[in-house]
Amino acid sequence: ENQKEISKIRLASKVNDIVAQTEVAYWELISAIEIMKVRQRSLELADELLRKNRIQVDVGVLAPVEVLAAEAVVAARKEGIITARVAIEAAEDRLRRTMNPKEYKDMWNLKIEPTDQPLFVEQRASVDEALQKAFSRRYDYRAAKIELDSREIRVKVAKNGLLPRVDLTGGLGLNGLSGETTALGFTRNSGNRSPLDGNYADSLHELLSGDFYSWRAGFSVEFPLGNVSQRSEYTKRRLEEEQARTGFHNLELTIEEQVRQAVRKLQGDMERVKATRVATELAKQRLEAEERKLEVGISTSFEVLQLQQDLTAAENNAVRALIDYNESQVELQRATATLLENRKI
Repeated sequence: ENQKEISKIRLASKVNDIVAQTEVAYWELISAIEIMKVRQRSLELADELLRKNRIQVDVGVLAPVEVLAAEAVVAARKEGIITARVAIEAAEDRLRRTMNPKEYKDMWNLKIEPTDQPLFVEQRASVDEALQKAFSRRYDYRAAKIELDSREIRVKVAKNGLLPRVDLTGGLGLNGLSGETTALGFTRNSGNRSPLDGNYADSLHELLSGDFYSWRAGFSVEFPLGNVSQRSEYTKRRLEEEQARTGFHNLELTIEEQVRQAVRKLQGDMERVKATRVATELAKQRLEAEERKLEVGISTSFEVLQLQQDLTAAENNAVRALIDYNESQVELQRATATLLENRKI
């Protein structure tokens, strides 16, 4: 019964892991798509600066070297878009592999269009509350408790094996007595006849009458000399139980560490989202100010391109922070074994 229950728990645990893997793979695809959008905007900014530089070079305001610098940046950002496209295709493949849609023969060409976007909803997690959920729901913890119970049962069985074996035996039977006529007495010619004379039918009749019964009773005692085998088995089972208890204690420490880490990462990623959004907004304002300075001739293309790069980096950080925050929510639910319940599975 314990092994049956452990099998059910392991199945649920596997489903829990697969759901978590699928959601993380989904958010990684979203991340790759958003990074592509950021790099496309970066390329558009570089193209626009290149266009303006060419006009200013044509009218003699800028030196031709400014055009070369802008062209180099445009080429580099086109390379970044190619890299981002490859990353999207790789993320799609990972999600396809995790989903494993058997109804599609050509799974690898199945087009995936994400419909859910990462949201930022502040979630304050309590370590104590998360630990309470984990120790009441975690699949590995529940399975370990049942396995420990099984180890205790094996110890009891092995301990019983050390005792002498005493078997009580008994039996009760009915007899149907009948047979050929035989003489009674010391000689065959005594002239008396046996009352048990008869055929097979008479034998059945006597059996059902219950007149002729027999019974027996007794007991046997068995005790192996030295009992070495059973004592070795008992020692082995006790050591296995101790090993299971040690493993159970280590599992408790592991669960607490994982939950604390998941809560800490969730809180950290939440603060990262706020910080990267502020950094992105400031990078936009700095770029706009530098572009206005360039228009009046008190800045250079190099400064503008550098601030464009800073804006791209800030937007990349903001995307990564938001994706990490959503993945941290999944990890916390996985660590506390609440993922399937929240997904109504």
